[in-house]
Amino acid sequence: MKFSALVHEDIPANRLVCLGGIGSVPDRDPDTIYLRLAREEELPDFVATRDLTAGETVTIEIKGSPYWTVEAAEDIWAGTLVTTAADGKLQIFKDGVQYIGYSTHSAKAGELVTFVRKPGLRWGAFASGGLQVAATKVETESAKTTKKSKTEKKE
Repeated sequence: MKFSALVHEDIPANRLVCLGGIGSVPDRDPDTIYLRLAREEELPDFVATRDLTAGETVTIEIKGSPYWTVEAAEDIWAGTLVTTAADGKLQIFKDGVQYIGYSTHSAKAGELVTFVRKPGLRWGAFASGGLQVAATKVETESAKTTKKSKTEKKE
């Protein structure tokens, strides 16, 4: 399957990418699909296989690969659960709510690491209220992004 999307911000190759949904892309056209860098602990929709430039229209091809190769944000051990780090990089799953898979080999920060896409939830998050905390974090981050964009337009 293939479709077109508009790149909302510069996205380096080998980074995790999310769809730019309502609230994450200001003044979005309801008929356009937008792409942005994945944020920390988000479940990514795609991986960038090359550098993408803001404003560029790209063709997305869904291949259904069970593994992706991404830049490591920190040292990652082989066979460990991983999640999205800031700037669409990959980090070890520590104490969040959601992991996105597991690494197939070790990698140092800045190196490429391949992981098997197998998302899951830390069940303790349900009992501890972690899901509400995660939802609040996302809402706060989204509000900051929207507020920043509106301020930039006024200038």
